[in-house]
Amino acid sequence: DALFARFDADGSGTISSAEFLKFVQEIVQRESLDVETPDDTSTILPLLGPSEAGNGFKRAIAVLGVNPAAAKVATGSGYLPLHVLLMQSAMSGDASSKAAAAAAAAAASASKPLLRKLLDVHPEGAQARIMQGLTFPLGHLPLFLAIQRGWDAEVCAMIIAAYKDALEVCDPLKEEKKPPKSVNIKKVRYARKIAEEAGASEEVLALLPKPVKKKKDLVWEMVPMPAP
Repeated sequence: DALFARFDADGSGTISSAEFLKFVQEIVQRESLDVETPDDTSTILPLLGPSEAGNGFKRAIAVLGVNPAAAKVATGSGYLPLHVLLMQSAMSGDASSKAAAAAAAAAASASKPLLRKLLDVHPEGAQARIMQGLTFPLGHLPLFLAIQRGWDAEVCAMIIAAYKDALEVCDPLKEEKKPPKSVNIKKVRYARKIAEEAGASEEVLALLPKPVKKKKDLVWEMVPMPAP
């Protein structure tokens, strides 16, 4: 009852998604960043599970402070810690549940300091691709993952700062036997196109330029956002 009362700030007898999110964020902010550094500082992969969003992520930051090279230790599938975090969607899998959406938002908020640290100690990670396949023959860049998984403009901006060229990467829609002589905008995917297909927010779209064909050149232009 006491715990419920702490969540139920307005005394309505129910816990709204806003109350849940506010309570969790206050706990995360109140907890000290001075956590014990794990004995094994060779990797942070065991600290990246969804259930580790509290102290586990903070312990991972502590490890990176001692051993920045831990950011380069990949899983057996070639996922860097950066990829592992980004794959943990910032969106709730149950769109009908406000509580689930609030929980996902709280976990995403807890992830940001670690994402920032990973990009700080190993910015080259923003260039590493994973999951090559039929849909993405060349694989997914971290920026593409962030957009597809619903991460906000703050996270996308972090990744762009580490690898600005990702904004103008044009990947083929299907595997090609030889590179084309020129880029056909209709036959490639790029960050802006991925964001539009994923229904990204206006804040994310505002970070991503659009390619425009001018004579024989491909020019990248920022798209003005509509006035509120």
